[in-house]
Amino acid sequence: MMNANFKTAAALMPAWKQKLEAGIPPTLYPVGLGGFTHVRIGPGLLTLVSGPPGLGKTALVNQWVVDALRASPELRALVVNVESAPEMLLDRQLSRLSGINASLIRDRATLDPERLQFGFDVLDTVAERLAFVNSPYTLEHVAAVVDDFHPGLIVIDYTQRVPPSGTAGPDLRQTVTATMQYLRRFTDEGLAVIAVAALARGKDKSGSTYSGAGLASFRESSELEYGADDAYLLMPAETGAEFGAMKLHHLKARHGEQVNLLLQFDGAHQSFGAVDVAEPANDGLTPDVIAELWAGNDLGGDA
Repeated sequence: MMNANFKTAAALMPAWKQKLEAGIPPTLYPVGLGGFTHVRIGPGLLTLVSGPPGLGKTALVNQWVVDALRASPELRALVVNVESAPEMLLDRQLSRLSGINASLIRDRATLDPERLQFGFDVLDTVAERLAFVNSPYTLEHVAAVVDDFHPGLIVIDYTQRVPPSGTAGPDLRQTVTATMQYLRRFTDEGLAVIAVAALARGKDKSGSTYSGAGLASFRESSELEYGADDAYLLMPAETGAEFGAMKLHHLKARHGEQVNLLLQFDGAHQSFGAVDVAEPANDGLTPDVIAELWAGNDLGGDA
């Protein structure tokens, strides 16, 4: 039996059993051109990405978006970025795809015409399926653009700056909770959502720090980690690692195993590559430790 308010298991089982018996997997949008085959982005999934400022969260997420569009010709993506103009985001992708130094592209210097054309050619294949939201940066406005553009993938960068109308105020936790509930409405409609979130600083003897960040460090609200299907934390690799070495900590995986990735960030070309899978996947975050982190989720601090 089905109605507007509930669905019985009996009503769901025929289609569910047919997919299982036919071996039909869930739809995913591959972002593995840089080695990210373990990253699950697809309809109905909310993927959370956080990390300290300046490490390349936006570059990483937009790399995933462009590579997902390249791998899935029917996919359309909508990017909401409150800090970077669309032309700046395209500059970075052009640098990655062409191999031309990002500073040369930014300064509009004399560029290698063959490399430049190669980058243009790749971007041309996705340009009609990639859109950027103009202000106002509210989720109601985003929803209106979704109705016009019909994307399969939405990027919110970053979550704390794109609230539902009327919720912005002194209680940032309440605002972020409302934002995550709104984003879940998008996934309930079958959209994929990547939400970039600011990270809270902790404190040590020297003052505020991002060291030791974990599930409890997603700024303002435990609803961030509760509402996400996958939660990633981008951090510098261990002390002594080569310049640009990063680690993508997979802090939560609602539908599979947690797989951490060692990354190399090429800042000159705004490009990430996955170097290896890091073990153990949970970084020692046992269920007891995670419960303690959630219980102590009041770190405060700036993005």
